[in-house]
Amino acid sequence: MLYSLLFETTRTSVTCQERVIDHLEAYEHLGSDYWLVRRLDMDGEGRFGLPMRLAILKKAIAELKNTSDDPESNDCQALAVIISGVESIPELSSPQQNALIDELRNRLDAAAKNPSVYSEIESLSSRYKMGEPRFGDVDILEGDSRESDEKPTNVIVLVLNLLIDLSNDSTSELVEIAKPEVTALHHAIEERNVTFSKPLFGRNVWPKVGWESLIARLSKGELVFHVWYLQTGALLGKDVQLLNQRPTDLYQAEVERKLRLVSPGDTLAVKIPGLLPQTGDPPILQAGTAAPVTGIPVTVSDDGTIQLPLIDPLPVKGLDLQQVTEAISKTYVVEQEILRADSAHAISVNFLVRAGQAVEVRNLSGSSVATKPEKR
Repeated sequence: MLYSLLFETTRTSVTCQERVIDHLEAYEHLGSDYWLVRRLDMDGEGRFGLPMRLAILKKAIAELKNTSDDPESNDCQALAVIISGVESIPELSSPQQNALIDELRNRLDAAAKNPSVYSEIESLSSRYKMGEPRFGDVDILEGDSRESDEKPTNVIVLVLNLLIDLSNDSTSELVEIAKPEVTALHHAIEERNVTFSKPLFGRNVWPKVGWESLIARLSKGELVFHVWYLQTGALLGKDVQLLNQRPTDLYQAEVERKLRLVSPGDTLAVKIPGLLPQTGDPPILQAGTAAPVTGIPVTVSDDGTIQLPLIDPLPVKGLDLQQVTEAISKTYVVEQEILRADSAHAISVNFLVRAGQAVEVRNLSGSSVATKPEKR
């Protein structure tokens, strides 16, 4: 009967609404079928009066406290109903409003402590049309044109959507109560340093496409975390467009960091006084159009080591040039005592040719180039 009255009818009499309210209060847990009702904001013809709307809101809030075999899915449906009736929340009593905020805070707190557990994508009936993330007044996503009965969403996305909807003059104090949990989640995601593992549409930045399209293209965990980051940022008054750029900046920074590290297949120009070269001045070499460097070419082997005179193969994979220089100095001066300490400052290491790079190497100094250092 609840399903018929709440979903299938176009207008419901006051008497019927009163009977439904009695039934709503009698049921401890309504189950998933109840949440197939129409959205409360689709009430332009006056199908539900305020008492009925408040009764549905109170039952939806109560559902957030219930445990079930599929709590995230149940939460998504309950939150969708509450979001659809957000304009009636100011009419709820203070204890009811506080009960709602407490449930939202609990979920934000849990998500901040264990984000991965709450990053799952859930399905929500397409009739709700509020499962997509919102970011306040900032327009980042475009609507999807796909027609389907179920739409993807996430329980924390809906929690943050509801808080964003409550960020108005009449209910802003409720959002203030949840600010500590919003802040904690924002910082938790920021510390994860989310980056997109591969460029999207040729560049590592969000295009203005739909939510479903992004879910199909990106790692769902990374996508959901980034959405939380933007939503919590919006609630905290941050520049959402600037926050949206952060994964791209981190991605590019990581690319640049890796370019500074030695990899197997790289060829280094190494200068060690009295050893590379043994006599004379080291050659000045130029690979392609790169800046000239001084030293003897030394290739990094597949196991990430280089062979230098009189010492065992030296591991250099994953080190930057300064670290390689320090490792050479430590080996020759401290560990092997082959060089005097005052010679260490003359050791230099530079990139000559990077792994996979096909360029011509020219000797600009005219001196001979020893490419195979003497083995120990």
